[in-house]
Amino acid sequence: MPKALRDRVLAGEVLTLEDFTADSFLHADLYLYGCTGLRALPEGLAVGGGLWLNGCTGLRALPEGLAVGGSLYLDGCTGLKGVRKPSGVKGAVYR
Repeated sequence: MPKALRDRVLAGEVLTLEDFTADSFLHADLYLYGCTGLRALPEGLAVGGGLWLNGCTGLRALPEGLAVGGSLYLDGCTGLKGVRKPSGVKGAVYR
């Protein structure tokens, strides 16, 4: 899989999370909301638009080098404790 992915990805759509390797780049939005079994994201993941992780209750930390060109949505991410806005997030962080 090339590191530059397509414009928009919905969880379970065409790609699986295994398609995202370290330093993957998605040009626009990434919707992973409701993925309760999601435990981690790849190191260095870059999303050109927004990143929706709402309801990803299994997520315990955000990866090093996370870059988000838009906003980061973490509503209902009960496994994330004390997470500050990553420096690579250009937009707001919603919790």
